[in-house]
Amino acid sequence: MEWLSLLLLVTVASTANSLLDHEYSRTRLGDNIDKASVKLLKEAYLSSDGNVVTSPLGVLFLLSLYSSGTQGKTRDEITELLGATDYKEMFDSYSGLSNEYASMNSSLSLANKIYVASGYDLNEEFLNTARAYNTEVDSVDFHNVENAAHEINQWANKKLRGLIKDPVKKTSLDKDALVALFNVIYFKGHWHVPFKVESTEIKDFHVNKSYTIKKPMMHLSKSLFFHADDQLGAKMIELPYQEPGFRMVVILPNEIDGLSNVLEKVAQKGLLEDVFALSPARRKVNLYLPKFDIKSSLDFTQILPKLGVKGIFTGGSSGIVKDANVAISKIFQEAVVNVDEEGAKAGAFTGYVAVKLSYDSTPPPPKDFIVDHPFLFAILHNEVDRIIQIGPAEPRHLFTDSFVPATLAGSSTHLVVVVALAVEEDDFFFFGHEYKRTELGNAVDKASMRLLKDLYDSSEEKNVITSPLGVLTLLSLYSTGTTGKIKEEIVNFLGLPDYKKMTESYKSLTEKFTDMNPEFLTMANKVCVASRYELTDEFAAVATRDYHSEVQTLNFTNPSEAAKIINEWADQKTRGNIKNPVDEDTFSPDTAAALFNIIFFQMIELPYKEAGFRMVVVLPDAVDGLPAVLDKLAQKGVLEDVFAMSPPGQDVDVDMPKFEVKSKFNLKNVLVKEGVSSIFNQQAEGIVKGQGLEVSEVFQEAFVKVDEEGATAGAFTGLVLVATSLLSEPPPPLPFKVDRPFLYAILHQDIVLFAGTYTH
Repeated sequence: MEWLSLLLLVTVASTANSLLDHEYSRTRLGDNIDKASVKLLKEAYLSSDGNVVTSPLGVLFLLSLYSSGTQGKTRDEITELLGATDYKEMFDSYSGLSNEYASMNSSLSLANKIYVASGYDLNEEFLNTARAYNTEVDSVDFHNVENAAHEINQWANKKLRGLIKDPVKKTSLDKDALVALFNVIYFKGHWHVPFKVESTEIKDFHVNKSYTIKKPMMHLSKSLFFHADDQLGAKMIELPYQEPGFRMVVILPNEIDGLSNVLEKVAQKGLLEDVFALSPARRKVNLYLPKFDIKSSLDFTQILPKLGVKGIFTGGSSGIVKDANVAISKIFQEAVVNVDEEGAKAGAFTGYVAVKLSYDSTPPPPKDFIVDHPFLFAILHNEVDRIIQIGPAEPRHLFTDSFVPATLAGSSTHLVVVVALAVEEDDFFFFGHEYKRTELGNAVDKASMRLLKDLYDSSEEKNVITSPLGVLTLLSLYSTGTTGKIKEEIVNFLGLPDYKKMTESYKSLTEKFTDMNPEFLTMANKVCVASRYELTDEFAAVATRDYHSEVQTLNFTNPSEAAKIINEWADQKTRGNIKNPVDEDTFSPDTAAALFNIIFFQMIELPYKEAGFRMVVVLPDAVDGLPAVLDKLAQKGVLEDVFAMSPPGQDVDVDMPKFEVKSKFNLKNVLVKEGVSSIFNQQAEGIVKGQGLEVSEVFQEAFVKVDEEGATAGAFTGLVLVATSLLSEPPPPLPFKVDRPFLYAILHQDIVLFAGTYTH
């Protein structure tokens, strides 16, 4: 019997960041690989010191390919372990998987190659099978083992992109080898949400009930997919990658010494049943996960017979190389995994060596490999007299000219207003006060002053900028999908006599501002609805027709992608002045809808080309008089004094500082203080079909810049809505502290790529 070397190189590299939409399908092949993988993992764990990393898929790929050159009992044993009903199913499944991975984008690559000894040929049927596995075929002189190893390593290093250097040693080959089979799997991914390095702390890790060591623990507090299985005696979380379809699953036994029992149970039923039971935790998960770096050497020569695969070691296979009968003398794998704040890197090198039956010998013992602590992970393959912007600012000389001053009634305060109108290109004059006070203007004024006071009082940073109009517009829109107390509170806060007057007023205002020359003012509204919901016909009509809103369906179970789409809209509407007002933390997989408003204002030169815009500066007489002025304005508004302004009959010498202010606010507490509380705890039934919603977050990011050239200001306001049953009072974060031995697995969709245990 001749010599045969079958070597498999399986590598998954992952540098990480991610939330998935969980639109995966369980397949028969995935289930079969799952069950075989955990059986292999269990036996590897039992034969090791507890820290294990392996890529069972590498072993299974080689067994599938090798079986095509076998017959009878040997093939039956392989078919049974791989869970196929017959050889044809096994061949179709693994050749299809090989071609699927080989054609994948750069996040995952798979390549197969066979080296045949010079002077020998593959059996024709086996060669056809190899081609079906998308395999390259080349020849090499195994008698020169050093050169053969170098040639194979050149191919492997290129495919592995330097992750594992020179995986084939001279001792891996034999001068009498007739053929060597290689498989390379390379994955590079990025966590959707990376761990912060500064959050990593040295904490206890319990190797067992009586032995505790110190390990660097990474920390993340996010809404993650979670599942607890009391029968399994473990709980698990999922850490997704930015690359669609890839994820790491961490399985944490409930008991410190529970890893062996968990492995025993998953070896019977597999992992996928629990993986597909993962669902949003409905609250943040307070995750502590150790950093770990493992390198392993495993000998499957002793493991496979325990799982019923014996014939490959004792019986000859005549269907691989022409005119040669071969058997496997050893099957080995070297694997590595590294998990840190940025992500994970994992790789595995698996080899089968076949020799003449009479020369079969016991392979060397496996090398020790170290994993930081017990765990299981898996990576798997999916926006007059309306106030637009207001804010206090800390005080440079800008200009001297004719302005319109006034004294604020009832207080030691002065106002100055700058107003200009273009007549001819080179001429301009200052307005007379030919403005009309309106019911809506008065209502916006009073609500705006109350919001400004509340934000000033609650902010440590007293330079504040806000656009109350953005908040009021979204509340008005939201109210159209509500009834009862919610609607009453909003109408009352917005200061209009009834709901009909409110909606008519904001409809008219929105139409006026959205039709305005965007060179000066942009107002835009947007309604985003989760892909699993549909807006009611009435709310959709009101949003688009009356509030000129864009409507878009988004997949909020992928918060990072949803945030990216919304941020692109904000960037375009504000001409790049508001960058990334939302991020993945703004949303959760439970988000059902979100309402957004943008108001962007820019006057960069005098004369102004658009009538009606003016800046009013309110200056307290006392250095520390601003809080008192805000208290009075919150009671009566500012328009009464603005409309009392008149020409002074002389020039006004204005010294005003240049200033730039940026503010970010969570408006929930402010709105509750102003009597708008029911939006957070009572359901709005008229926004999406068949589901009541509540507001979970109201936020705004605003900025203003005033200098010699003019003023630029903008605000992005958002309301995030969730299904009523999911909100109520937010529960405390769910603890998930990986401080004891655990299992881990890396999957692609439903295919287990790597699995392992961590004990110390």
